[in-house]
Amino acid sequence: MPQDTIIPPSDIPDLSSLRAQTEWAALLRFFVGGGSSDAVTHALFVNAVRLHDAAIQEYGLGRQAILGFHSCAPDQFGISYIAQATTHFESCIWHFERFIKHARALRSLKSAEIELKAIIPRDLSFLNQSVEHQITQLRHTLAHLEGAALRGQLPQGTSVSLMPLEHGLSISNHVILWSDLAQWLCDAHACIKKLAGFKSSPPEEGA
Repeated sequence: MPQDTIIPPSDIPDLSSLRAQTEWAALLRFFVGGGSSDAVTHALFVNAVRLHDAAIQEYGLGRQAILGFHSCAPDQFGISYIAQATTHFESCIWHFERFIKHARALRSLKSAEIELKAIIPRDLSFLNQSVEHQITQLRHTLAHLEGAALRGQLPQGTSVSLMPLEHGLSISNHVILWSDLAQWLCDAHACIKKLAGFKSSPPEEGA
């Protein structure tokens, strides 16, 4: 990958068309008994939808902050916009990592409906081990460096922030490309949209 500049791009993917699904899932639960009939499964299901909605929301806020940076007047530095973007993208990564763990838990839960598990096939991009590793490494590195700073052991010149740079989100030597992150979030949204509309089938008579 080419050497990154410290200026984030003005054209990172726009995911504003990915609508939140938490309210829809809640309405279906209330009116038609949507979701899982198993308590543990439904708790994971609700949290997975909520966490993904949060990841998308934080991504969008981070993107808005970057656009604000690029629309600054010539006599403004726009540093506050970059700080805002950093905070929102850190939250995006944190929520998305937790979402992936919930999705994996739903797939492996014995009490979960087979039909529900089928909505989360193992070949989804965000369930790829290398993808999860990239996201986890980014967050772990952030936590590790922050911990080192709190102990007064941070190496000189080391940043403890997840920086939105030209090609992607970066901290230390870890980078997630903008195009990759957008694709993973889009693939996860397609999955979540189906999950939000899931309704457990009633048990067969005599079963």
